[in-house]
Amino acid sequence: MNAEIVADTIELELLTGSAKARPLSWVRNDSVAANDGNATNINLAVQTIARRAQLLGERYPLEVTDTALKVRQTPGLGVYEAMLLVTTGNPSAAFPTERLADSAELFEHIVAHAARTLLGDGARAVRFAFPGEPGRPPEFPQAIPWLVKQMRLKGGTAYRDPARKDGGVDVVAWRPFPDGRPGFPIQLIQATLEKNFSHKAGDINARLWSLLLGLDVDPTGVLAIPRTIPEDKRWAEVATRAILLERVRIAGLTPRDLSLLSDLRWASLLEFLSRTYQNQFRER
Repeated sequence: MNAEIVADTIELELLTGSAKARPLSWVRNDSVAANDGNATNINLAVQTIARRAQLLGERYPLEVTDTALKVRQTPGLGVYEAMLLVTTGNPSAAFPTERLADSAELFEHIVAHAARTLLGDGARAVRFAFPGEPGRPPEFPQAIPWLVKQMRLKGGTAYRDPARKDGGVDVVAWRPFPDGRPGFPIQLIQATLEKNFSHKAGDINARLWSLLLGLDVDPTGVLAIPRTIPEDKRWAEVATRAILLERVRIAGLTPRDLSLLSDLRWASLLEFLSRTYQNQFRER
């Protein structure tokens, strides 16, 4: 496993376990990550955790010292922890696939909040993923006029293929100008929990969406993922086609105590995921 995944495993074990502080000797010798044969990547993983803490400050759930890792004493789970819990594909922490759909929807809501912050004051964002939010018609040919109305656009004449469902777009974000004229920033966001996500950057056909919405300028494509990745080949593959929002970037764009997470539905989901990983680690 690469250092990013090993760091995720260390975070999960600390955040879901009963011990809220661990010496670095435990991380290197006794943690699940160490016992899974990742000794060569442990030091890199600790450095990765320290970098995440530096970038996010109080939005990061762990405090890092020269000798230990400590869980930050804050009420409830934050946005970073929520994204960590819905990250799939960790070989040391099997994701419960029966909660995949709910986890994907929660992540889409988090991304919508981040997108509004990214675009600035006055920005709006809607979850467009099929079947969509209340009010959004489930059929694609009817969903486009609904979205056009939300965005106060003129709309286009391109064919609205019923088979498209959401056209590869899970969240639409925009920031209109006070003059009410067209030609404002628009982001079309594909949000995915898939481990192999690079191809998802090509799911959004910006030219087609321009024709569907009646735009003068193509919108910006964005790929959002709840995981972290090193700046390697995969990062470059996405960055040439879309803006990449990964866990650290999204956490930096949202308040730690996002009110959404206190909703009973999402709080129950996160509690279930946390308990699932806790039980897996106890059995090791």
